[in-house]
Amino acid sequence: MTQLDVLGGVSGLDDARLHELRGHRPAVIEAADRALEALFDVSATDEAPGLTRSLRLLAAARAAATDGAEQLVAFYLEQLEEEPWAEELAPGAHELLVRGGPDGAAGAVATRRVRALLRHTDLLVQRPAAATEDDLAALLAAGYSVQEIVVLSQVVTFVTYQARVVHGLRVLEEAAR
Repeated sequence: MTQLDVLGGVSGLDDARLHELRGHRPAVIEAADRALEALFDVSATDEAPGLTRSLRLLAAARAAATDGAEQLVAFYLEQLEEEPWAEELAPGAHELLVRGGPDGAAGAVATRRVRALLRHTDLLVQRPAAATEDDLAALLAAGYSVQEIVVLSQVVTFVTYQARVVHGLRVLEEAAR
């Protein structure tokens, strides 16, 4: 398997510096890329088919934006640009939703499902310990299955992990200067 090292690429650091900082842990790099594939490569037999690749990418981009990880926002928005949207979202509104959230101008034209997804994303990034049964009930009421809620939560927590790794690499780089 070819090692992609998405986080290394997103960090903006050169290959030599990346190898110096974390080259001693190739299994971690590979595991992060495999997790990315597992969460975003939605097959026909996926257990959470209602949480499409488009919705997963939207949640990922919003999580990155909420976390202040602009490099990851750009990474996920680039992938989102290539996705078909069907009825989930007005064309071109995804970047407005990523930047402005579920209650902004784009939220007014988004479906209930999309707004619920973004509200849950914001909650998990900003105040995960504050999540309650009512928050999960709101997702169920918006039409998400239990499996889809689990996958959504996995996507959000994975992106927050990515944001922290990228931030940590940049801090290490700054400290070395």
